[in-house]
Order: sequence, then C-alpha cells, then structure tokens
Amino acid sequence: VLHSIITVRNPVPSIVIAQLTDVNCQQVNLLIGALGSVLYKGESDDAIHVFHASFSDFLLREKSGEQFKDLQCNPVNQHTFLSQACFNIMELELRFNMLSLPSSFLKDKEIENIVSDVNTKIKQGLVYACKSWGYHLEKSTKNSKVTTALEQFLKEKIFYWIEVMSLLRLASHQESIREDTLVQCGDTLDSVRKV
Repeated sequence: VLHSIITVRNPVPSIVIAQLTDVNCQQVNLLIGALGSVLYKGESDDAIHVFHASFSDFLLREKSGEQFKDLQCNPVNQHTFLSQACFNIMELELRFNMLSLPSSFLKDKEIENIVSDVNTKIKQGLVYACKSWGYHLEKSTKNSKVTTALEQFLKEKIFYWIEVMSLLRLASHQESIREDTLVQCGDTLDSVRKV
C-alpha cells in the first residue's frame, strides 16, 4: 500500500489505493493515520499526499540500510504491479455503454445530468486506471503477465476505454501516453492479429 502511494501518477484518494492494491479501504485509512507524520489527506480532494519528497526518495533509494530493507520500494516492480492493477480494474469495470444511455446516437450535450452520471457511474479507481495505465506500463517490466493483460485490453476493452476517456473529457490525454508505449501497443496488436 505504501509503495503504491509513493508511485502512483498523482496523489489519489484512499479508495483508489484500495482498488489498486485490493486492500480494504479502512485498512488503507488506518495506515495513513499510523503514518500521519509522513502522509496526509488533502482537504479539498481527499487525496493522499507525502509531506516531504525526501520520504519517497528514502523509500525509493536502492540502499537505505539493512534495517530499512523491508521498507524499500523497487520502482520498476511497483510500476509493474500498478500497470497490472490498472489492467485488472479496466478488465472488470469497462463495458459497453458505461452510462447506460438510451441511445448511442445522442451527443454528450444532449444528455441530461451527464456530469453527475459520469461522476457516479465511473468509479475513481477506473478513472485512475484509464488515465494511468500507460504511465505505469512505460516504467514497468514487460513480463508475460503484463503483456497478456495488454493484449487482452487491446483485443477486448480498447473501445470501452476510448468511450470512458471521451466521457471524462480526457480524450486528449491519449497524447500524454508516450510514443514508445503506443509502439509497444501496436507491436502487441500485431502479434495478437497473428494468433
């Protein structure tokens, strides 16, 4: 949980950390409370923040001393874990017609209460996963588990991901996924086509 807090793309609420780590949200909040001297929740966004960057630096440092070995975070392993977690969340939650709209021909501006529907029907963990899978994938080990999850995502969920990104008004966020990640996605898609 702590390693996820320091390696997420941006500070997120405890409910998102709970979804990413598959840990009860109450346990995440207990950890935050226990580490109140180094972690805090933002007042406006409820996101978990680190008081000082030196704490994250300490945990991410390769050699922090033998007595702190169990606290050390291997960033590549953690990003691999988080990329897999993002794919798992998207696999479970992405689906056709995320807002259960009566017609796919309606323009967004024609849909009543679209903003509140987006905020209630698309969970925060899914929002994070949709926005951040590429970030974590870039920094991860491309092991067979991650590659399989990426292939499955590209075969089965990519159009639902585009729908969610559009609903979140973040479609331009796709540009922030680095070109080498998109190349890897293309290579994976090519290999999927051959199967």
